[in-house]
Amino acid sequence: MNWHDLGKALKEAVQQIEQHRTTGGHARLNHGQCASLGVMAERLPHNGLVLADEVGMGKTRIATQLIRSVVDAGGRVAVVLPGGLGFQWQRELRGSGLTVDPVVRGILGFMHTFCDVSVEPWDRRNVVLLSHAFSNTRLQKGSDARRWILLPAIVAILRESAGHDAA
Repeated sequence: MNWHDLGKALKEAVQQIEQHRTTGGHARLNHGQCASLGVMAERLPHNGLVLADEVGMGKTRIATQLIRSVVDAGGRVAVVLPGGLGFQWQRELRGSGLTVDPVVRGILGFMHTFCDVSVEPWDRRNVVLLSHAFSNTRLQKGSDARRWILLPAIVAILRESAGHDAA
């Protein structure tokens, strides 16, 4: 993905939203949110940025429009979100015209894509929603055996990256 293409896509999205508003249509984003996206369009191609403000100020809608523009520019996005906000993020992403799958909450949900041929593989999805609790995989007595299956692979990868033999 080209970050300059993303900047152009964001500017075009803001222009469309503002034009829709001036013709009396309902716009998902208010003027302040559009202004924030305009700043992002200018700055993202040159450096990153942090989106933060008070609760309820529209960060999710700004972020979903940014995600939409990333996808429109040919990029892919992984969103790590608090576990209780999955439904809100799915609703907002769908409202911006994106197709999203359920939030991946743990290793079993992640592995499901490798077992079910009817599920789109991770590397073909434009947007992946991950719960921040994804890494909270407790391996303990009585745990589902499938939780243990990746442990040998992770150990092998770590050993190899440290310069040890894979054997």
